[in-house]
Amino acid sequence: MRTLSYANVRYNFKSIGPIIAFSCRTAAGTTINLISSIVRDNIDIAFDFVRPAVHHSSTDQAIRILKLDRVLILDLDVHRSGGTEQILGEISNEDQEKYRLIDINAAFGKSSNSTCTPSNCHLIDLFHRNKLPGDEEYLNIFDRKVLLDIIEYRP
Repeated sequence: MRTLSYANVRYNFKSIGPIIAFSCRTAAGTTINLISSIVRDNIDIAFDFVRPAVHHSSTDQAIRILKLDRVLILDLDVHRSGGTEQILGEISNEDQEKYRLIDINAAFGKSSNSTCTPSNCHLIDLFHRNKLPGDEEYLNIFDRKVLLDIIEYRP
């Protein structure tokens, strides 16, 4: 694991506590290290699963992750869940610019209509299909749509 020591140097991580700050930096550093390993051809396939310490935020309280700047939430799901979307929809317009939710989701027969569409949400909805999407389709959507959004957002 690698810690991202230069993460937003102007931000005072002390306001969120040392454990969450360390978790955020370690998650970011580990992800960057993984991507670097792929780019350098050290590994062929990788998967990075980062679940932040505050992932149990309720829909009426964002807790501490939303005190960070430029947070990217990438959610690959086999179900539709509007909890994070709802939290983002309830924060101020000024604060919404700090967060980006990218959701790749296949609802598998459930209604996948969003109950909230904040301007910074980028929903890729695979609901109306005759077959279940496979890995290739998720990766293709990621390469064509999601990666461009991540690069533009620059978390």
